[in-house]
Amino acid sequence: MTGHSGRTALVTSRGESMSRRRFAQLALASAAALPFLHPSLAAAAPQQQPLSEETPSLQYVLKLVDDPELDSVYAHLEPNAKSDVIASVPYGTPVTILSEVEGEKLWYGGRTWYEVALPYGTGWLYHPLLGDEPTVTAAQPLPPPVPAPAFTPDPVGKGRSIVISLAHQFLWAFEDADLKMAVACSTGGVGLETPTGDFQIKKHIRNYMFNSPWAAGSPYWYASEEASYAILFHGTGYFMHDAPWRRIFGPQSQGGEGKLGKDRTGSHGCVNLPYFSARFLYTWAPNGAPVRVI
Repeated sequence: MTGHSGRTALVTSRGESMSRRRFAQLALASAAALPFLHPSLAAAAPQQQPLSEETPSLQYVLKLVDDPELDSVYAHLEPNAKSDVIASVPYGTPVTILSEVEGEKLWYGGRTWYEVALPYGTGWLYHPLLGDEPTVTAAQPLPPPVPAPAFTPDPVGKGRSIVISLAHQFLWAFEDADLKMAVACSTGGVGLETPTGDFQIKKHIRNYMFNSPWAAGSPYWYASEEASYAILFHGTGYFMHDAPWRRIFGPQSQGGEGKLGKDRTGSHGCVNLPYFSARFLYTWAPNGAPVRVI
């Protein structure tokens, strides 16, 4: 990305330049379509206020703390820090502001929170975390939702069922033969691949903390992370769950270099999902529902 006052160009993943206005238009169009894909989104939205003329439509995520362990800020389900974390947005990322609201006042700012467009839904960022110019090198825009592959599997018999394709890094939810949801996911990376076969949902756990079963020093060790919606479908450790720390879902989430659990290296065996998709499955898929991994 190159920046010039008022005429900043954004560079897409394909290397194409995109004007600030065009990026905002695409983000708004994506956000407008999401309630049709996930009708439950509307119920979570607080009372929104229209943007004032002084509020810019595009802002950058700021780096406010000098901590080498941190590279992003959290987007929340509601305009308060106690609500679910639904995504992490890297420092320098441009985000489109959709609305604003008076929410929780944190110790370092006022009460204003901005609703921003995310690849899979919308979320709320605290006003002081955003600015007209990035405080670090400007980052790529968050990638758009991954489109469904041409291939669609068959459901697992009658009733509600879930099919996950390792080859396509995609999940489908069926009710009888009707497709209820299709969304990109990220399964186990090299060495900890998600097992294939037919399974059943065993348990639903809200606000589940994932603690590494591998000791520090193991190449598989990871820092503890919390998922808002976890659905156990195999053994004692294979879950479908939201992964707000992950920015990449679908085929591009596999095959990268580095430790597992990163954007492009796959999971530690679980099926990572965008927040709203995991929330939908949590309330929609009962215990005993079949899960097929192919």
